[in-house]
Order: sequence, then C-alpha cells, then structure tokens
Amino acid sequence: MSGYECPVCGVPQAEADHLANHVAFAAMLDESDHEDWLNEYAPDWNEMSQQELGAVVVEYAPESDVEFEEGDHAHAEQHFAQEGGYGRDDLGGDEQAIVEEAMELTREMQDGEDE
Repeated sequence: MSGYECPVCGVPQAEADHLANHVAFAAMLDESDHEDWLNEYAPDWNEMSQQELGAVVVEYAPESDVEFEEGDHAHAEQHFAQEGGYGRDDLGGDEQAIVEEAMELTREMQDGEDE
C-alpha cells in the first residue's frame, strides 16, 4: 500500500493519521514551516482530532512512492531521517531526546497493537 508525503517537507507516512501526527509534532517542535502550513490550511489544528487533521492534511499531500506493508508505520520516516531528511541533525539535545522518546513510545504502542 502506498501512503502520503508531507505537504511541507516530503516525509513519507503510511496513512492519514500518521501524516497528521507528523505535521503536528513537527509544528510543536518549533518547526515554523510546519506550523505556518497548519495555521494556513487548518487554523484550529491544535483543537482537531487526529482523524480530523488527517482528513485536512491528505487533501494537500501527494501520494508517496514508498510502498508500505501492513503495520509498517515508522519505517519510512526512519529511513528518510537516516538519509538526511526532516532536519533531525539540526535538533538540540533536549529536542533530540524528545524525538527519540516519542519514536520509542510509538514503537512500543505499535508492538502492543500487533500482539
């Protein structure tokens, strides 16, 4: 199954909910380009549910060329980050720790869903 690319930075995501999370988390981590995009296209994004925001974001998101397998949610973003995308190398120590913790919690949550 193919997913979507972030309309701001092009990071591939498996589905609308994950794309919504990506854009919102990036905005909350002071990535002004994501926050500016949200403020323009989804002005009350911080009050929307994940599903509501996902529906808005996918309207503007191109389909991804990355093929996802069922349950393969974090792989594309991790691959993109390893190749220099998403600006993770530019994060400070505290911000990097937050991202790492969020990724670990996401993996744990996904492992729980698989069981």
